[in-house]
Amino acid sequence: MNYFYILDILVLVVLLIYLLGGLIKGFKKSLRRLIALLIPTILLFVFLTPITKGIMKTEVNLAKIDNVIEVIPDEFTKETYSIDKAISLVIGSYVYPDDPTLQEDSEVQKLVLSASSMIVKIVVYFASLSAVWLLSIIIRIILRIIFGKEKRTGKLIGLGLGFAEFIIFFILVFLPIFGTLSTASSIVDDLSIYAPEDDLNEVAIYTDMYENSIIKKVVFKPLTKVFCTKKTVSCDAQYVLSAFTFKVNEEKVNLCDEYLEIKEALPSITKVIEVAENLSSEEEMVVNLSNFTDEDIENISSILRNSHLIRASIPAIFEYVIYSSNDMENDYSKIINQLKNLDWDKELIAIADLINVLKDHNDLEINVGNLEYVIQSEGVIYLVEDIVSGAFQINLVTEIVLPLAIDVLEEEFTTGEFENFEIDFTEIKSIDWKTDGSPFVSTVLSIYKEYLKTNINFTDFTVALNDEKLPDFVTFTFDELEKSNIITDKLLPVLMQILIANLETNETMSNLDIDFDALKSVIWKDNLDSIKILLHDLVISYQTLDINPDEFNLVLKNNKLQIELDKAVNNILNCDVFAEYILPIAMNALINSLEENEELGSRKISFSRNLYIERDDFIEEKPNKKWKRLALGVEVRLMHAYFITANSVEKDE
Repeated sequence: MNYFYILDILVLVVLLIYLLGGLIKGFKKSLRRLIALLIPTILLFVFLTPITKGIMKTEVNLAKIDNVIEVIPDEFTKETYSIDKAISLVIGSYVYPDDPTLQEDSEVQKLVLSASSMIVKIVVYFASLSAVWLLSIIIRIILRIIFGKEKRTGKLIGLGLGFAEFIIFFILVFLPIFGTLSTASSIVDDLSIYAPEDDLNEVAIYTDMYENSIIKKVVFKPLTKVFCTKKTVSCDAQYVLSAFTFKVNEEKVNLCDEYLEIKEALPSITKVIEVAENLSSEEEMVVNLSNFTDEDIENISSILRNSHLIRASIPAIFEYVIYSSNDMENDYSKIINQLKNLDWDKELIAIADLINVLKDHNDLEINVGNLEYVIQSEGVIYLVEDIVSGAFQINLVTEIVLPLAIDVLEEEFTTGEFENFEIDFTEIKSIDWKTDGSPFVSTVLSIYKEYLKTNINFTDFTVALNDEKLPDFVTFTFDELEKSNIITDKLLPVLMQILIANLETNETMSNLDIDFDALKSVIWKDNLDSIKILLHDLVISYQTLDINPDEFNLVLKNNKLQIELDKAVNNILNCDVFAEYILPIAMNALINSLEENEELGSRKISFSRNLYIERDDFIEEKPNKKWKRLALGVEVRLMHAYFITANSVEKDE
């Protein structure tokens, strides 16, 4: 049995009553009745929004409300608040219990308050229907007093006016009911298609009943085909959704437009969800972009461009995620303030443009589980280049995400074992990613594309050294690096600081008597060209000599050895950083290795009361924790010998 036939019968009965009433009462009396109903109906639609606003500003005593529902925090029961303020405070206290600022003003509150205003508007509408009937009766009485009794003439016209009166009644009472049912039916149908659940299937039985009701088939479906530009949603549902409008961030949100926008994009969104589910399950780690048509990509980007509700929800989601992902020791208020200051309209348009980039790459099939495939796929590289370049046009990325990532990185390298090395991230923090980010990415990817083209096997160092394409690749890499100011002026100095700090913490390196402070003072940008020439020529020399570590004697007999050694020495001496820093480190490491090699033999050295040390290896007062040489009151160990302590110093007059 179709339970919705009851509504069909009810509508039919009401229609007959109005038609018979118009036929019996005649033209003039039916006209008075129509006017008496039309006037309060117009007043209802005109004053519905102002009445709702007035109700939202009404002062309420939360203590009395809390006595009934017992969910309002005690601190809000001591004063009276307007309804909208009370809703904001209560929601804020539950969503952001530890942040008084966000309790007063947050994006989540704005959304909830707008939704609450719409709910109040619906309640006011249905509550006002009784006032409409009462006012209609009063107007009819007044009109009857003014015009007196009328003869029942013009019955056919009265029949038409009775039908008009029925239409008004239908719009006031039945259409909201049918529209709500139709909206629910459409939503359930969508959910049952794209997210099938047993519970939804049970509800879908009733929605099918409604879709098969007489009034749905005879009235609403034909009207939808004739009058509605959007055929995917019934006209009664569109009427109801269009009536539910509210403001978010001073923007008028029409639920009908929002629902139609989301409904149109729902199949495309479902594809995205399926990809995410596949990636989360370890069974299938393939992203097949060919599953996404240009229309799918356009639908998703269109939501970000056109949906006011989505544009209002995303800042609220970011705000809540930032708040919930931090403990009270971290100052997340700065990030939340930055989020509030963003022009989200421009941000979401930029994100939509970024999504549209996928149209140029939707022939790719990316095996995320196969890292070797990902890093060697030229198609993936071009996709990454377009996505990253587009991301640098989004202020959310350049002003919030990247600075936050750099702050996290700085904290990682300025605490713990690196705390005393004073690694300076100031230059990296000063990078203008919006302007310089894309050239930086282009430089990195240009080097990577060249690597893919040369196909040098860096997994086997010996094979890579003997690859004839390696010298040109070294030159190309350094030439590209020198084109990027971010790399040469910002990133390279910090990367070298981190590398040197790692060397300082290495026990083996700390025994080589390396002047790390001098190494830190090197301006690496000025040495890139000489390092490029040195590495290029060293590789060519290595390949010319055809060095085989297992047959080193053959290398010594090579008649080209002297020439290549002369070139190598000249290049090393011409490269200041190698001559002054790297070469001494290498020689110290070699000497240390030879000293520890027992196969080379040994000799005894007497350890007497007189020790001679380099003047630079002693200082009276230890300057800092990094000083590992002799100082007054400091115990040090002599290499391959004993621990000694300098207790005093005697100076010549």
